[in-house]
Amino acid sequence: TDIDQEAFEKVIKGKGRSRIDAREGEKMKRSIDSLYKHPYIRKLIDQKGTIESTLVWKDSFTGLNCKAKIDKLIHDDFIIDLKTTKDACEFHFKKDFKSYNYAIQAAFYLDGYKTLFGEDKNIEFVFIAIDKEEPYLCELYPLSEKTLNDAREKYRKYMMNYIEYKNNPEIIYTPKIL
Repeated sequence: TDIDQEAFEKVIKGKGRSRIDAREGEKMKRSIDSLYKHPYIRKLIDQKGTIESTLVWKDSFTGLNCKAKIDKLIHDDFIIDLKTTKDACEFHFKKDFKSYNYAIQAAFYLDGYKTLFGEDKNIEFVFIAIDKEEPYLCELYPLSEKTLNDAREKYRKYMMNYIEYKNNPEIIYTPKIL
């Protein structure tokens, strides 16, 4: 495998940022191996970029201060977010994608990036989904403009609701009954 064995050993032995047992370490190693076996994911992993980039900006639509923590940023090309999931296949990941509002996260992060680095940037957001357990299948999921635009409308609506509540705390939102 091409993973950095020395860095891997430091984490396993507690000399890195976290301490994990040998069983968890072996699971992590096998999942990393799986990521490297996927040709397109490997290209993204191997590209130079910044890991765990933090972006802080003022939203131009609402004036709110915003923050995002990006798993990997390849400037002017990609924002990459790694998601562990029960099943990385398209059928199951679509359910997680919808349940956890991943599209809203993507639109929000892209808008923050463009606010900081220029609206003309044609940067793409991609999710890398990987199984939490064996066989550690992984898949790459880019997002369409339609998906991003729909999500952008949703997060802006949520932000406007927040501003409305902040300016008038007497407003009580009633829960939706299913």
